[in-house]
Amino acid sequence: MFHRQLAASPQPFGVITIRPGHPPRTGQRRAPMPLPRDLLPLPLLLAAALGGCDPPGADDGRGPEGAGRADGRTGARPEGDGSERLFTLMPSAQTGITFANRLPETAARNGLAYQYYYNGAGVAVGDLNGDDLPDLYFTANIGPNRLYLNRGGLRFEDVTERAGVTGPSDGWATGVTLADVNADGRLDIYVSQSGPFGEDDLRRNVLYINQETRNEVPVFTEQAAAYGLDDPAYSTQAAFFDSDGDGDLDMYLMNHGIPAYRTLLELGTGRSPLEVDKLYRNDGGRFTDVSSEAGLIDTNLGFGLGLSVGDLNNDGRPDIHVANDYSGPDYLYLGRADGSFRNVIERSMGHTPLSSMGSDIADIDGDGWLDLAVVEMELPTHFGRKTREMGTEQERFALIVREGLHYQYMANALQWNRGTPDDTVPVFSEVAHLAGVARTDWSWAALFADLDNDGRQDLFVTNGMAGVSINPDFDAYMSRRLAEVEAATGGTTPAVILELIGNMPRRRTPNHAFANAGDLDFTDRTADWGLDQPAYSTGAAYADLDRDGDLDLVVSNVLDEAFVYRNNARETSGAHYVATRLRGPFPNPFAIGARVWLTAGGTPQMQEMQLTRGYQSSVEPVLHFGLGESATVDTISVRWPDGAVETRTGVAADATVTFDHADARPPAPDAPSLTSFGPGSANTLFTHVRDAVRPVPRHTSSLGVPAAPLEPYPSRREQVALAAGDLDGDGLDDFVFGGSGNAPSTVFIQRNDGTFEAGARLPADAAMSETTAAAIFDADGDGRSDIWTVSSHAAALVRAEHRHRLFLNTGGGTFRESPGTSRQQGGERVTLTPGDYNADGRVDLFVGSHSVPGSGHAAGSRLLRNDGGTFVDVTDQLAPALARLTTVTDAAWADIDGTGTADLLVAGEWMAPTLLLNEGGRLTDATADAGLEGLTGWWQTLAVADFDRDGDPDFVAGNLGLNYPYHPSHDAPFELYVADFNRDGREESVPAYHEAGTLYPWFGRDRMASMLPWVAERYPTLDAFARATLSEVLNPEGVRGAQRFAVHTLGTTYLENLGDGQLLPRSLPRAAQISAVTGAVPADFDADGKIDLVIAGNIHPFDHSVPRLDGGVGLYLRGDGAGGFTTVRPTASGLWLLGEVQALTMLRAGAGDPPALIAAVAGGEALLVRAQGPATAG
Repeated sequence: MFHRQLAASPQPFGVITIRPGHPPRTGQRRAPMPLPRDLLPLPLLLAAALGGCDPPGADDGRGPEGAGRADGRTGARPEGDGSERLFTLMPSAQTGITFANRLPETAARNGLAYQYYYNGAGVAVGDLNGDDLPDLYFTANIGPNRLYLNRGGLRFEDVTERAGVTGPSDGWATGVTLADVNADGRLDIYVSQSGPFGEDDLRRNVLYINQETRNEVPVFTEQAAAYGLDDPAYSTQAAFFDSDGDGDLDMYLMNHGIPAYRTLLELGTGRSPLEVDKLYRNDGGRFTDVSSEAGLIDTNLGFGLGLSVGDLNNDGRPDIHVANDYSGPDYLYLGRADGSFRNVIERSMGHTPLSSMGSDIADIDGDGWLDLAVVEMELPTHFGRKTREMGTEQERFALIVREGLHYQYMANALQWNRGTPDDTVPVFSEVAHLAGVARTDWSWAALFADLDNDGRQDLFVTNGMAGVSINPDFDAYMSRRLAEVEAATGGTTPAVILELIGNMPRRRTPNHAFANAGDLDFTDRTADWGLDQPAYSTGAAYADLDRDGDLDLVVSNVLDEAFVYRNNARETSGAHYVATRLRGPFPNPFAIGARVWLTAGGTPQMQEMQLTRGYQSSVEPVLHFGLGESATVDTISVRWPDGAVETRTGVAADATVTFDHADARPPAPDAPSLTSFGPGSANTLFTHVRDAVRPVPRHTSSLGVPAAPLEPYPSRREQVALAAGDLDGDGLDDFVFGGSGNAPSTVFIQRNDGTFEAGARLPADAAMSETTAAAIFDADGDGRSDIWTVSSHAAALVRAEHRHRLFLNTGGGTFRESPGTSRQQGGERVTLTPGDYNADGRVDLFVGSHSVPGSGHAAGSRLLRNDGGTFVDVTDQLAPALARLTTVTDAAWADIDGTGTADLLVAGEWMAPTLLLNEGGRLTDATADAGLEGLTGWWQTLAVADFDRDGDPDFVAGNLGLNYPYHPSHDAPFELYVADFNRDGREESVPAYHEAGTLYPWFGRDRMASMLPWVAERYPTLDAFARATLSEVLNPEGVRGAQRFAVHTLGTTYLENLGDGQLLPRSLPRAAQISAVTGAVPADFDADGKIDLVIAGNIHPFDHSVPRLDGGVGLYLRGDGAGGFTTVRPTASGLWLLGEVQALTMLRAGAGDPPALIAAVAGGEALLVRAQGPATAG
């Protein structure tokens, strides 16, 4: 979340005056180095250009000193309206809750003067007076905090002053956490303090110890200093948990950087204790700062906004996730047995949000592994996104990656926990776009809770920004206005500041509620559930406030009164529930860190007791489980932090169940761990063979900067060659691994014991140093397998030329190069698919050509006939349709129509799977007759097998997957227009997409202008460009005259052969859609007589606008023999294929021995996985 700072004077906020012509530079970094500062846009704070907002003046009608409607109910429905909705917004006149986080704006105090002015505050829920009703505590940035006692029936009483919890009169409260700090069985209140103050005493955190209850009112005393917790850092939120396993609660304090200008060169070099996060160890009632001993990052990279704690790797110890704003990377600290932590964010998560804000942890799919949501600022509409984009974002993205700050993108993250593939580091797949939760506007809190009592964790997100100072158009306006004032008066005046504040854009937006439909699918139910009131909402919490069996919501708003939503789930659906309370032992009476598992109606659920959640907020220590139609809980188990366990069966629903640690069984020495399966264990189907193969490393780019500025994604250009076959005639499959950078390709020979030995090395082509394709087949008919390779230039886009070479097998593990090599012009990469199309006993070769539309390198695909060791191009005579296929990625030969001859199915990008039937040796395009014509996609690979056991070959076509920012359809495809739009003799490619029935340019104005300079002249502001359709930008005649490509589906698909020439498409399970599938191997891996499937993939070279497809970890899909597949989790199958897998093939072993899978990973790594039992190839 970004702001620009401005004030008329340096006090009281201590801000910096911006003077035209000398704006601050942006960015952040880990350590100093000489970098070109002009890469960073001006004049925004840090990475401010990455923010988003409406155009200047497009506010909600609120003046600079206003506070919205007096009743704080902007857009609210009258009470009684929509009672059938899941939630009802309760009026403050009924609840008695009138708290509003008011922020008056003056020339000295405003969002231009303090970057976090509008960040809002939090709310905590918990029973503070022992009457079994959850009370509410709100923090205020300016003014008193408020404590409301729950009097029942959703009526509350303000008892702040009587309770003694008003807060410092001159402070700036942020987050609030409830915890039993002194272990007396009563919840205490810890309030974080921050603000634009230089004096430490104005920022000291506050601890209210719950002393007793007098006349039903809890009485507190402030004792932060006595407990050692009066930290003066710039704090956002705290979490209390047992970090070292000694039984008492320690405290993690999330802080943020000092609100001052820094460049990417300067951030990461400071070590101020006021800015870095801290860990406080509980030493028997007094807390000690052990941050250094615990291994916490001690540089000022972090601007913490989201804090979540949970056991993410199932080792029984708490882990910590910190969501950092700006360009600083998020942290993922794994807890060790000695109480220290290690940050594993880069190993664990392929990418994260850029401006990470609120977060939450929950098990969203019932697999026993905690998942994570982190919200950001990505806007859900075309107009919103395009008024935010700037042309320097790619340079900034590259700079962030080069500085080791990880891959960060402007989108929410839903990190799906896949388990631990090796040691203790969990691997997450980021699936927000697949799940439908990637774009929720300017978001603050992320909260998982079962809002509709159906047994699944839903997602609630708060939104809104009361003052947006970083819209590029607003920034240009502000710079012009300041320049005018500078010229006229020589400085900035209060009147000008108020004028700027009055014109600052505002984002009063509805919050979001997503119903978890299961299978990584979330549906936006905001309006249906009655939660669509526009506001500036920040902190939020849930609790069953009226104890009727469903979770109500409490939301803290900036400027407006807080929202209290009554949940009507019990009345509207009758769905059942069970709530659990845990009585832990001293000194952890609320059992923080305990886990509860239950199964009802065959559906498993798991929750962990942690109270800090969402954004600056805290929930009550009660775990609520929705049960749907199940009136009985089959089993419910508690695992206490010390490992003790208690299990009950046949528990009646619609009640609160209390567990006491005294009733639990102590952990047995041989008790199973939290993880049911481990990689390579006796329970798994696959095991990894480590360090079995060591190919020559390849150079690969980590940034993935596209070669052309208007590509919707950079097609794979660095391709690792991999081919398998029996090269020494012993019945075991060997393989060849392509070389790179003038390094030779290497042959690996399989020995009888299943190991591989490096054999012959095929010399590299000095002129074309990258071996990008290979095939193994008997080319000369002598009964020995030969090797065909394709070499390409390292920069195929600069010189699209390839050299085909044939290495003949001379026996004894040696090969000689055949003199009949050839050069192929055009195309950026090549695909080789051997097959005997004319049934003459000699293996022919299909050569697929791939080029990006509009690159100028297009070349048709070819069919080479084997005339006894000499290969003749017969495309024009026998397969003229191949010449039109210029974006090919894979192909497969199979007798599709049952005529006894090999037909050809070709896959590629910007095309449908293309079927060419073999009619007497001629290949005829039968795509339309097969029903495939409308199935255009970005296809990557093909696999062929008789999956449904009906005697004919079926196919699996690997696509880009459904975790892409746009989901095309038949009516709303993703489109590409290719023409000489600049009229300079060169073609340009312009991608476009549909929103609400209108076709828009995919990229923003500045990105478009980098290729089409006249766009900036025609649209001088981002606002103007954002309103323009594609036809308006390119002119109608430009669109009509362009070559058009379209993609209708991105889903990886099963193509069932119906036997009548038809191939019926069906989607594979959603777990197969989380990333690009670039390799697929069919076989009966579990020896049940049915063909299964292993897939792998990922494509990393994306740019700032499209997140890397890095969520694939390899997936085993168990076949049912009828064309259906069941997903088997990696922790259960043992299959892990991590990284950017570019090729995947199976290697046959000896009789009765399990086969192996070999995967080629970008950069030259090879992964070898062996099945635990025999497998029959598909």
